[in-house]
Amino acid sequence: MVEAAGATLGRASDNTLSLADKEMSRRHSKIEYDEALSEFFLCDLGSLNGTYMQMVGPYVSHRRLALGDHLLVGRTGFSVNRFDYGISERMGARPTMEDRSIVIQDLALPGLEGTYLWPQTFTAVYDGHGGGQASEYLWGNLHTKEAISEAFAAADKEFIATSRLPEAGSTATTCLVLGPRLYMANVGDSRTVLCRGGKVRMASNDHKPSRADEQERVQRAGGFVAHRRVMGELAVSRAFGDSEFKGRPGKGGGSGGRASANREGALDADAMEERETAYAQLITAEPEFLVSEITPQDEFLVLACDGVFDVLTSEEVVANVYEKMKIHADAQR
Repeated sequence: MVEAAGATLGRASDNTLSLADKEMSRRHSKIEYDEALSEFFLCDLGSLNGTYMQMVGPYVSHRRLALGDHLLVGRTGFSVNRFDYGISERMGARPTMEDRSIVIQDLALPGLEGTYLWPQTFTAVYDGHGGGQASEYLWGNLHTKEAISEAFAAADKEFIATSRLPEAGSTATTCLVLGPRLYMANVGDSRTVLCRGGKVRMASNDHKPSRADEQERVQRAGGFVAHRRVMGELAVSRAFGDSEFKGRPGKGGGSGGRASANREGALDADAMEERETAYAQLITAEPEFLVSEITPQDEFLVLACDGVFDVLTSEEVVANVYEKMKIHADAQR
C-alpha cells in the first residue's frame, strides 16, 4: 500500500519496493503524493528501460495515477487498486467452467465524482448451473445497469429473452461500495461475508428451498419443494435464468397449470397471462440486501459459491483467511 509519504521502486534494497528484476534500474521510479491536489503521481528517475503506464511511454515527467491504471516498471507490472484482492477458481469435475467473478475498482458512475459516494467499487461471484451462459451474461452486464433491484430484474429478463439457452441459470452474490457504505445483494446460495475485527460481522443469507420462508414463497407461487429442491429439481430458490421455472412451458412453470388452450392447442392471451402470474415467482431474481457503514475495523470481504460454504461455515472461512492474512497480508495468496 502506498500512502502519502510516497514510494520508490527499484532493485536497490533501500527502495520502498525492492524487486529482483534485471530490467529495473537500482532507482527506477517513484510515486509522489500532491497534498494540494490530493492525487498521486508517477515519475521515472532516469531509469535505463523507462517507466510505462497503460503500456504507453516511456514517461519522464510526472503522470497522474488513477484507479485502474496499469504500470510497467522493468518487466514487473503493477495496478492501481482501491482494494487489494485475490481470486481463486476451480472447475472441479464438470466439463466446462460455469462460474465467473468480477472486481471493478471504480464504476465511475456519472454525477458522483467528487462526492462522498466516490469512488464506487463493485465485486461479484456468479455460480452458474445448467451451463455457463447465465453467469457469463451477468459477468458482462449486471454492473452496467442502474439501481440494484431494478438491475437484477432487468438483467434476468434480458438474459431469458436473448439467450440461446435461457434454461441455464446462475446465482449472484454482489457487493457495492459507495463511499463509506457497503451494500450486499445476493440471489441464490453464493455468499458474501464481512470480517470486522477478526470476526464475522455480517453474512448474506443463502436462498435454498429448505429455508422455511423460501419454501412458503415457492408454495404460494403454486410450486412445491421435494428433496430440498424446487419442483424436486432445482437446488436454489432464487436465481437468474432458469426460464422453465418462470412461467414458460416446461418442467417447472408447466406443472399443474390452470391455463386453458384453444382449439389449436396454443394458450390464448388471458390463459398465458394467468399462467405467467401463477408461476412467475417459483424462482425469482429478486435480491436480498444487507447494508453496513464501513469502519476502520473492517478487514476483508469473502465472496464465494456454495462449493465453499457447503463445506465450511462463515466463521471457519473468516478464521482461515484472517490467520493467513496475518502471516503475509497478501490477498492474492
